[in-house]
Amino acid sequence: MDIIPTMFLCLATVLALVMNVFFIVVFIRRKRLRTPATLPVSMVLVHLAFVDLIATILWTLFAAITAVTDTWIISDVNSSLHKPFCDLQVYIMTFCNVITAHTLMALMFERFLWIFKPSKRQEIVFDLVVVLFLVALYIFNGSISSFVLWGFGQTDFFPDQYQCAVAYEESASHFQFTLAMHYWIPIAVIVPLYVAILIRVRILQKRRGPDGVIVLEENLKAVGDSYSDRLKEMYMKFRGAGAKSVKPKVKKTKKKTNDGFVSDDDDFNSSDEEKSKADEAVMSRDYMEKPERKRERKMYFLSRQDLREAHMYALISAVYFVLWTPYMTRNILYTYYYYDINISSEIVTTTVILTHFCSCVKVPFYLLSDRMRGAMKKTLCRGKVDDNKKRKFDAPHQEENMKREETTEL
Repeated sequence: MDIIPTMFLCLATVLALVMNVFFIVVFIRRKRLRTPATLPVSMVLVHLAFVDLIATILWTLFAAITAVTDTWIISDVNSSLHKPFCDLQVYIMTFCNVITAHTLMALMFERFLWIFKPSKRQEIVFDLVVVLFLVALYIFNGSISSFVLWGFGQTDFFPDQYQCAVAYEESASHFQFTLAMHYWIPIAVIVPLYVAILIRVRILQKRRGPDGVIVLEENLKAVGDSYSDRLKEMYMKFRGAGAKSVKPKVKKTKKKTNDGFVSDDDDFNSSDEEKSKADEAVMSRDYMEKPERKRERKMYFLSRQDLREAHMYALISAVYFVLWTPYMTRNILYTYYYYDINISSEIVTTTVILTHFCSCVKVPFYLLSDRMRGAMKKTLCRGKVDDNKKRKFDAPHQEENMKREETTEL
């Protein structure tokens, strides 16, 4: 047993399992990730965590077991189960990595659409469309990854990789197809989209609105912006104002930074607030306002959180493809210069181990998002948060509770 490769493969397995399961738990526990504004993107991130778990259990875990036992799960090459198990591992490896690359491409396109045309993004990106997109993504990537099951590419077990893989030197066409779908096309889409976002934000910073905030778009066709609708909104705001502990503001002001970014809490589509019926009860126990119907906005402002999420997706994509670059380079050399190149087994093992860490590098980068960081922090410190909420709930009635205690003592 080789100690160092075994340690790294086991580490990659444990980290991927812990981090992705933790993120799914955070999604289930935190309501802020399931609001109408945050649910579409949150579903995509949960989908990535689910794909990483599949890759960890059916790909990385098999490689770790092989490294520990110094043998493939079915070592007998003549066994009838050797090739089906080998094909299955290659299929899982191809499917999980191709669908991850395409999902990262879709996330960057979502940021691009928000920066360039937020009104169109609001019309397109909602939960039903995201579900249909994910279903189509699973069907498409499941189909193109199944070519190896039909004989398009020969699989074999490679001891220096601790896994089964496609012998690309025997099928150059299969390697070209996989390289294009998994590597070149996603990079060719993600990089221009990110560069376009940076250029667009730089231009917008020089063209600020009247209040000094960065305006993404002014939607002149916004529904619900008529005089009657605004009058109704004002009426709903002041209805029952005497029963509220927090009085409504006559004029809504924009909180902005010196750079022109609107406050994250002030922007509807970038809202990071987590409201529930219990939180509303804290503000007023006697008055419960009915939720208003979400309507299209007339003005779209840029918050720092919107730009930070674009940086987060770009960084995740960069790390993901950097980890895959050595392995792809090795395959290119083996495919086209098989008889002229000789790479040591230690280098091959290192390139393979790097690819296994792709399943555990995404979740730490979610900390760059204020929304994700707050949700993770509240999940880890749930007891402390509940105590703070309880104190906040009892604060307006502290005097009443003290009188009640005195009466009881008497």
